[in-house]
Amino acid sequence: MARNKVKESEPRSFRIRTDLCKQLDEYSEKSRIPKTAILEMALEEYLKKIAPVKDEKTDL
Repeated sequence: MARNKVKESEPRSFRIRTDLCKQLDEYSEKSRIPKTAILEMALEEYLKKIAPVKDEKTDL
């Protein structure tokens, strides 16, 4: 799956449960989607549902 190169990014370091790492590794290998892309998509989806950022301009 090709994706656009992100020019603005920040390196981060996290500790993740071993079982999640194994699932991530397996899915990445099967789907050929980079782990970074999988994590970005999952985090975006989670934050949209759990902690949506409100647009201050429309919250009058």
